[in-house]
Parts: sequence; structure tokens; C-alpha cells
Amino acid sequence: IDLMTGETHPIFSDPASKITVFGFIGATSVAVGYADGSVKFWDLKSGLVTKTFLGSGGAVTWLHPILELRRIIVVIDKRRFQFWDVDRGKLLTTIQSSLDIDAGLSYGRKYFLILEGGKILKVFEAVSGRELSRFEEPERKFLGVGNFLPQYFLISDDISRLRLYTVPKLQLAGTFEGHKDWITASNLTPDAGILVTGSKDRTVRLWDVASRHPIRVIKGHTDEIIQTDITADGQRLISADIKGVIKTWDVAELQQDLIIGQTDAIFSVAFSPDGKTIATTSKDKTAKFWDLRTGKLKQNIV
Repeated sequence: IDLMTGETHPIFSDPASKITVFGFIGATSVAVGYADGSVKFWDLKSGLVTKTFLGSGGAVTWLHPILELRRIIVVIDKRRFQFWDVDRGKLLTTIQSSLDIDAGLSYGRKYFLILEGGKILKVFEAVSGRELSRFEEPERKFLGVGNFLPQYFLISDDISRLRLYTVPKLQLAGTFEGHKDWITASNLTPDAGILVTGSKDRTVRLWDVASRHPIRVIKGHTDEIIQTDITADGQRLISADIKGVIKTWDVAELQQDLIIGQTDAIFSVAFSPDGKTIATTSKDKTAKFWDLRTGKLKQNIV
């Protein structure tokens, strides 16, 4: 679905194998992984397959295209990690893990990071797939990782704390600590100056990235926060709670400026690229598009 217009693109149907995962490739294509280990690139306008990568068996459980390097990274059956050359359709390298691969992140043109078994972090060279460094916490389980800046990544190793590590050396650079319950969402302003976090403690917190110190605790939700987002210009913040209440905030003034009510629990919320529309999906099996200026429903897709 086009977030700007609400227009529905072609439906991709492939009876040959079950779809397991997918990921967008810019605004024109989508990469789809299948239960037979293959990956296909589909054109969003025509609905046709433009490229196919034939795996060696096993279901694709995760994929990530890095088009700047003409690479696609694929995880098979949670434990096989593959680097493919997009232009030649050639498998460059396969890395076997003894633990499940929980997540993976790319860092521009240089690095790729994976989390194995919740305990081991590894950094690879994105072009070759060569391992550069690793970090292991045998006594503590990592709960999740997230992109941050070109030289950093965020990791949750405690329900209410985020830690900042450097890439590729995996050295601790700082800690964001203050929430009283699970951190459920995090976003960074476009200028990389402010980190926004949402939590089950019903608050949204803003942090100064340079000092790692809190700027403001935003209270206003009566239920746990499930997701946050920031407009591309960094001026508006959105927060959504588990009961379906959406609130928007002026980042500079830190004032609430709009409340949108949902009829059911929200699964996801996001701003459109132009910052004029809010898109939501919810438990009632609908996708809704809201006008950010007025808070009125623009379109409801069932």
C-alpha cells in the first residue's frame, strides 16, 4: 500500500513455494524469501519477477538487501548466513552458525552485524562477508539490537536499558537508562541529536545523544507504549499505546498537539515520507490513513 495515496499495488502470487519473509528494496521493488530457500525480486508496478536467487534448501528466515554494494544477505533455517552478488546472482560465501541468528543490521557500505543466540554479536565486512570482530556476553542475554549512527549500534540487554556500542570494534560507548519497564520502541531524529524511546511504563523519553543524558520524560498515555516514530524533518513525534490511542507531539516545544483514537489495539504506526499522513495497522485487521493536520481518517483499508 502506498502511504502517500493509499493506493494498493499488485498482489504477488507464487504457488511454487510458500512465502516466509520479505523486505522492500527502495520504492520500486520488494525482495521475497521462500520456504524452498530461494529469493525473488518483484517489481512493485508490474508485479513481475525481475531476479531470482536459488538457495541450497531450507526456508529463508531473514533477508536484507544492501543495494549500494549490490549484495543481498540471506539467513536459511535461522543458522545459515549467506552473502549473494545481486548482479551476477552468485553465492559469495556461506557462514554456518551453531546458534539461531536472531537479527541482522547493515551499516552503510562497510559493515554488517548479526546477533546469534541472544549472546554473541558479530561484525562482518559487507563486501566480502569476512568476520571482523565479535563480542560475547555468556552471563547476559541480549534482548534486541537496532541501527543508530554509522559508527554505533544500540543494544538492549536489560528490559529498561539501552547500551551504545561502536562499530566495528564493539566497544561500549554509553548507556541510556531510566525507564521503569520494557523499552518497546526507539527512534533517532534526522540530525542524530535526540534519541526517542517508548516503554511499557507508559512514558516516552527524549535523550541527548552526545551526553547520553535525558532531556524530557513525556507523560500522557494511560497504557503501555508500543511504538514511536519521527517525521523526516524531525519536527513531529508520534506515540501509540496498546489500547489504540495515538498522540503526536511537537519536538521543539515538547507539547502534545493531536490525539487520534483507534477502535482497536494498534500493531504498527508510521509517518508518510512527506510527514502529512499517519498510517496504522490494528487488531481489527484494517490499515488506516490519518490526516496529520486535522486528525481525521482519510482512508480505511479492510
